[in-house]
Amino acid sequence: FDADLNASFIFSKKYIAGLTYRLGGSTQTGAGESFDLMLGAQITNHMFFGLSYDITLSEIKDYSNGSVEGIVRYCIGKSEGEEIVNPRFF
Repeated sequence: FDADLNASFIFSKKYIAGLTYRLGGSTQTGAGESFDLMLGAQITNHMFFGLSYDITLSEIKDYSNGSVEGIVRYCIGKSEGEEIVNPRFF
């Protein structure tokens, strides 16, 4: 089976740091598929930038040193009324 275990932390309502461990993907080592590190910042009320690094743990690690991923999120429109916190997007 496959599953992701994730822990994220918010600092000063602006910065985010997180770790993810992805289970599955490895039939021989049993070590899981990957371990991910993520850092990000809420630049404005509408814009978020982040960067993550994926450390490969499965058999593909012999051919890959991991990967870097960029994250850009922009929310269109202005917020009206009470702010609703979505636990997925800090």
